[in-house]
Amino acid sequence: MKSPVSSMLSSGAPVASLGSLASLAKEYEAGEKRTIQPSLPRPKSVESVAAAAAVDAVESMAAVEIAEIKDPREIQEAREIQESPVGAPPSLGPEGLGAAAPSGETRARMYPGVVFGNYVTIGRNVSIGPGSTVGNGVVLHDDSRIGCDVRMDDGSVIGKDPLGSRSPLPPAIIGSGCFVGTHAVVYRGVRIADRVRIADLTTIGEQTRVGELTVIGRGVSVESQVTIGTRCTIGTGAYITAQSTLGNLCFVASRVSFTSDRYGARRHDVVRRQEAGCAPVAGVTMWDGARVGANATVLPGVVIGADALVGAGSVVIRDVAPRMMVMGAPARVVRMVTPEQLLAHLSTALETGGGA
Repeated sequence: MKSPVSSMLSSGAPVASLGSLASLAKEYEAGEKRTIQPSLPRPKSVESVAAAAAVDAVESMAAVEIAEIKDPREIQEAREIQESPVGAPPSLGPEGLGAAAPSGETRARMYPGVVFGNYVTIGRNVSIGPGSTVGNGVVLHDDSRIGCDVRMDDGSVIGKDPLGSRSPLPPAIIGSGCFVGTHAVVYRGVRIADRVRIADLTTIGEQTRVGELTVIGRGVSVESQVTIGTRCTIGTGAYITAQSTLGNLCFVASRVSFTSDRYGARRHDVVRRQEAGCAPVAGVTMWDGARVGANATVLPGVVIGADALVGAGSVVIRDVAPRMMVMGAPARVVRMVTPEQLLAHLSTALETGGGA
C-alpha cells in the first residue's frame, strides 16, 4: 500500500504550501499532517557530474513528512535545513560561529576590492584592505586586521588562539603588501609589518613582532613573544624559540635551532616554576647584522653580537662578541669578520651605488 505522500506524488496532485507559521501551529495542534516538498536550488552552472547527481538525488526523494510539530520556530528551522545548498560548509559569519557565511554580494559590500576563494571562514569584526586576495579555505579569526594588497594562500589561518590561553590577546595584524603562504598559521597577538613574506607551512606564535621586508622561509617555527627586526631572513625549517630577539638585517640559515630551556625540563623545581609562570626559559638574542649558518644550534640565553658570524653546524654555548666569526662544537673564535662583510660597508656601498 502506498503512503499518502507517495500517492500524492504519483498522481501528480499538488503539494500544499506551508502558509503562515501561526496557521501551521494551529493545524499541527489539531493533529493534521503537512508535507513539504524539498526544493533545493540547482546551481546556475553545474561544473561536475557529481554535483549534478547530488542535487538530482535530493530532489528525487519523496516529500518529507513533518508531523506533530507545534513550535513555529522548529517548522522554520526544518524548512531552512531543507532549502540550504547541498554541501555548504559550516562557517563563521559576521555574527560569529554558527552564523551564515556572508554571500558574495554581502562580502563585496563589506570588503570592497577583495577577492575571495571558496569556503573562506570569517570571524567577527575582521577588516581586510582593498587589493587583498583570500585563498580557498582561509580562516580569519575574530578581530583580525588585514592590510591592503595582502595575499593569503589556501588554508592559511590568521588570528588563532593559542592552546591553554588564560587571558585575552590583542588581534592579529597583517601589514599591507604581505604574503602568507599555504597552511601558514599566524596566532593572535602577532603584529606583522608591511611587505613581509611568510612562506608555506610556517607558524608565527602569539605576541610576536616581525619588522618590514623580512622573509620567513618554508616550514619555519617562530614561537611566542619573539621580536624580529626589519629586512631579516630566516631560512627553511629554522626554529626560533620563545622570547628570542633578532635585530635588523639578521640572517638565520636553514635548519638552525635556537633553544630556550636552560635545564632540559629536569630541574627539581621546574614544574613548580612553570605553574608559577616563571619557568627557567631564556631565548637567544642576535644584534643587528648577526648571521648564523645552516644547521647551527644556539643554546639558551646566548647573545650573538652585531655583525658576528656563526659557522654552519656549530654549537654555540656562550656569547659571541661583535664582528667575530666562530665555528665548531663547541663554537670557538677563529677570526674577525672581514670589513667588506660589515653592515657599515654595506650601507656605504648602497648609498654610493656600488656593490657589496
